[in-house]
Amino acid sequence: MFHRFTPIIAAALAVALIQLSGCKDPEDNEPADTFDKEAMLTNLADNVIMPAYTQLADDANTLKSAIDALQADPSNTQRDVAREAFVTLQLQWQRCAPFEFGPAADENLRRTANTFPTDTAQIERNIREGNADLSTASNTDAKGLPALDYLLFGPRSQEGDWSADRLEQLSVNIDLLVEEFTTVNDAWQNSYRDEFVKNLGNDVGSALGQLVNELNYEFELVKNARVGIPLGKKSLGVPQEEKVEAYYAERSLDCINAALTAQQNTFKGGEGLGLDDYLDHLDARYGEGMLSAAIVEQFDECLSNTNAIASTLPDAILNSSGQVEELHTSLQNLVVLLKTDMPSQLGVQITYQDNDGD
Repeated sequence: MFHRFTPIIAAALAVALIQLSGCKDPEDNEPADTFDKEAMLTNLADNVIMPAYTQLADDANTLKSAIDALQADPSNTQRDVAREAFVTLQLQWQRCAPFEFGPAADENLRRTANTFPTDTAQIERNIREGNADLSTASNTDAKGLPALDYLLFGPRSQEGDWSADRLEQLSVNIDLLVEEFTTVNDAWQNSYRDEFVKNLGNDVGSALGQLVNELNYEFELVKNARVGIPLGKKSLGVPQEEKVEAYYAERSLDCINAALTAQQNTFKGGEGLGLDDYLDHLDARYGEGMLSAAIVEQFDECLSNTNAIASTLPDAILNSSGQVEELHTSLQNLVVLLKTDMPSQLGVQITYQDNDGD
């Protein structure tokens, strides 16, 4: 009797165990993520993102005042004041560029403000024809900061050529930037800040997901558009040094330095909670140490390689390309950490397409 019912009892026990296993919460095996993401996002919004946008709007208005003064008095003295204000604005833009989500995405701010290299032929056409409409498709590459770079620092500016139509192109470009930067800043101040800090989670549409994606996207623009393309990485090794950012003002390296510094600061959350703290909370490792430390160290290496270039970037590309190659390699090494290791640890999916092959 006992031996006859043993298989039945064993089967019943097996079914019971399966049912008990099926009732277990599938998340029980996952470590609880207790990191205070809202506190991190609040710090980033209040102490990194919003101050950067507020300063950007202020700097745009300062440049507008300088351009208005240049229109009233088209002299080299007023031109130099406008040039100084432009450089300040362009470097401040680098501190806002990683935040192309929310209001900035609504305005397509990156494309409007900083599509480079600029189309100088189209700008000259606009001057000849008196075209002040920068919203047309033909002006996609002929407006914003790169257009102002050409107008304020290009050959005609050096020669003191300040026709009324040329001054008008300066005016319409700075008016466009004042409007765009003010719109984005106001949106953060009025409503988007609260939406951002409450948008928790790790999905594509979350604040974290958007921040990680745009931080990566902007960093890859440094590697590709600001360094790789001018170095010849997309042209079979043939240098295209004229395609650097801020070509006419000769501030390409300053822009790279400002961009990398801003991106590192965003990663660290300034003086408060940042992505580095989140990674440490998750005990994210890289080799023998912490992933956050590896990322910070690689940012430092990129900045060191940028600062090691003593000439202008176009000159270095043509005459000391080894230094620029070293910078590009250090940027490439950081891509792996930022785009693969960090998102994997944070549970964030990279969704943009760069067509670069990394």
